[in-house]
Amino acid sequence: MRLAWTPRENQLVWSALARGVRAPARLDRDVFIPGTAPFAVGGGPDFPSEIAEVVELGYRVQPTSALSYSITAFHHRYDRLRSLELAPPDGEAVTIVGNGIEGDVAGIEAWGAWQATNGWQLRLGGFLMDQDLDPGPGSAAGRVRHAGPAAGAGGCRGFCLLCG
Repeated sequence: MRLAWTPRENQLVWSALARGVRAPARLDRDVFIPGTAPFAVGGGPDFPSEIAEVVELGYRVQPTSALSYSITAFHHRYDRLRSLELAPPDGEAVTIVGNGIEGDVAGIEAWGAWQATNGWQLRLGGFLMDQDLDPGPGSAAGRVRHAGPAAGAGGCRGFCLLCG
């Protein structure tokens, strides 16, 4: 669900609530990579769908024809993310594709654009993100905890300055 409100012609306040589901692919369920323990990997026949619940709130304004900026706050809750699970001790020495990771990602992102001249525009963007992903018991993955700037699209860390 998305809602948008324009309090003035040059302003936009918006919000979004979404639930995303990723159905398992054949790779998640049917793969088997033979090898010597602990390197054998098998698909998880009981692999359920991954789920993301997303909340976002944003504000965008264009105070002049040459300047615009935006800020967005977000929170994403993830359940049953793909993980590698160690096989039970009484079974084969195989690592199973499972759904043992859950957690939260929250943060703020902002950007601005300034049209300095007809042929030159400056854009600056950045974000702060707090990521806390927790594997369940028996998962081969470790706990992922990250706060602060992180690598974004194009390999930018924390902020990007693009001239074009």
